Amino acid sequence: MKGYLIDVKSREIKEVNINDWKDIAPAMDCQIFSCPHITAENDVLYCDDEGLLKEDIEGFFKLDSYPQPIAGNALILGDDAEGESVDAHIDLETLKSRVKFMSHMDAYLHAVANNY
Repeated sequence: MKGYLIDVKSREIKEVNINDWKDIAPAMDCQIFSCPHITAENDVLYCDDEGLLKEDIEGFFKLDSYPQPIAGNALILGDDAEGESVDAHIDLETLKSRVKFMSHMDAYLHAVANNY
């Protein structure tokens, strides 16, 4: 299925193909993932569940519909009425306009300003 990888190191968002749930963690270069957010378009944000625990965090990003910066890479896939993963509903250009890559300092200042 068609998904979008948010790569914080290269600060790029690119289309990827995911065959099943076993491809999610390797696509994001992580061991454990979580799904903290489902957008209004029924797209699911998968992120590195250990992103903040890594000694060398490669970067952060902020999705406009999620309140906190995310540490590390992430993946966007669609969700259907039964909760199964499907092609992402959002188009690539729209997603790019909704993601802001952040430095460590930007993420810290955002957290301080919002009392996280």
